[in-house]
Amino acid sequence: YRLLVFIKPIYIIIISLYLSTASYALIALNINNKKLTLENTINYTNKFIPKFFTLRIIAHTLIFAPIVSIILVIMSFFFINVLLGGISILIGIILIIGYILFIGLRLFFAVPIMFIDDKTATGSIKESYHLTKHNIKQVFFIFAIIYGITMLTNSIAGSPLFESIIDLGVAENVIKTIIAVLILALFLVLESIMLAFEYLFLFYSYIDFKELEKD
Repeated sequence: YRLLVFIKPIYIIIISLYLSTASYALIALNINNKKLTLENTINYTNKFIPKFFTLRIIAHTLIFAPIVSIILVIMSFFFINVLLGGISILIGIILIIGYILFIGLRLFFAVPIMFIDDKTATGSIKESYHLTKHNIKQVFFIFAIIYGITMLTNSIAGSPLFESIIDLGVAENVIKTIIAVLILALFLVLESIMLAFEYLFLFYSYIDFKELEKD
């Protein structure tokens, strides 16, 4: 049982990673004017799974390694002086928030670059960092729109979806189970539609930025 509890989150992560890759693959196939067949989608998804996983690892390392370093520095200040430690916490929070926002915006287009231009993980990160160098305000504006879409998705489908999963788990009879499954399916479809719109907006924003860079 303990082994099952440990394996289940890994299983969910793998499924989530594959479905995310498949969603990006569908959009990239459409943008690159390739046939949207099941075979092409599966092949494209399988092709990009290792690269997308590597991209996620590198991106998370770039985000969290400096944050951990800042936290360690703050902790060291506490050993020197409590007041100095308290001040360092305030400065550290500002630095962490600023860094997350900065690196998040600079790596904003790494995913569409990888899928549309067939770049490696490191190549996608470098290209995104270069592309956003002189367009940080525009990138922030796009980020704000996508963040708004995400919040809207969570309010419309996210919370009801979570509640539907709970209702399905505690359903006492067949009728309640069927109703819970139908409601769950409805909110899954709604969430998928909203996420597809979010991904489309991100990918086509990258295409627009790439055209501006050429000009």
